[in-house]
Amino acid sequence: MLFSILRAIYLILFVKHVDNFMGTHLGCTYLAGLLQMFGGSLEQALAAYNAGDSRVKDWLSQRQFSEPAEFAETIPFRETRVYVQTVLRDVEVYRQLMTGEAAFAPCEDGGARQRQPQTFQGRTLTGVCFGATS
Repeated sequence: MLFSILRAIYLILFVKHVDNFMGTHLGCTYLAGLLQMFGGSLEQALAAYNAGDSRVKDWLSQRQFSEPAEFAETIPFRETRVYVQTVLRDVEVYRQLMTGEAAFAPCEDGGARQRQPQTFQGRTLTGVCFGATS
């Protein structure tokens, strides 16, 4: 119930174009609550963030999942499934960009060229492959 109220408040404030800080703060608070609700499962929390916690609880009650990827790949709503997969794909990229900690494997030798260094918010990111090499 509390999460439903928090989500409703967040959506109302979002529609009224609350400044970025407040919207981000509320979104992070809501996501943290969902992570706690779903035992730290990022896949389930992201699905609940997009489709609602009651739907995720319903999906979890209908079958057992042997691993988090199985849950993410079998989400019945295409929009939510794509959302979860996209966020999971990008989370390591954003973590590296925001912290500056290398979280990528070095580009392999053997003819593949490294891309030119990339910059983001004044940081130069080198020694990593971004997408396919050419």
